[in-house]
Amino acid sequence: MIPAADTNLARESATSAGPFRRVLVAWDGSPDSVTALRTAAAIVGRSPGHVVALSVQAATPHQEAANDQQEQLSAYLRRVEAAFGVTRESIARSSSLRIDLHTSESPSHRGLDL
Repeated sequence: MIPAADTNLARESATSAGPFRRVLVAWDGSPDSVTALRTAAAIVGRSPGHVVALSVQAATPHQEAANDQQEQLSAYLRRVEAAFGVTRESIARSSSLRIDLHTSESPSHRGLDL
């Protein structure tokens, strides 16, 4: 007697065997996030896909005394965006993959962890 194939297992492996079409990566411009972005690009591979790097920033302060924090935040955002641009250009030399940076403000951050 030969056991019947598990149809649920066959269906599950068929759906997970294909390439990923969209990958989300946390981005803060650090060496670890550069590695994560490169890894995400490799996961998507040569298929027509999209890698989204997401950078979550502290909310903009609304107090007069917060000008220094605002300047720090602006400098931090420039560094994050510059590191992303360099990394994306490096990946683009060998891939036509679409890679975008999205930023979002987090109202729950009270201070800057710069």
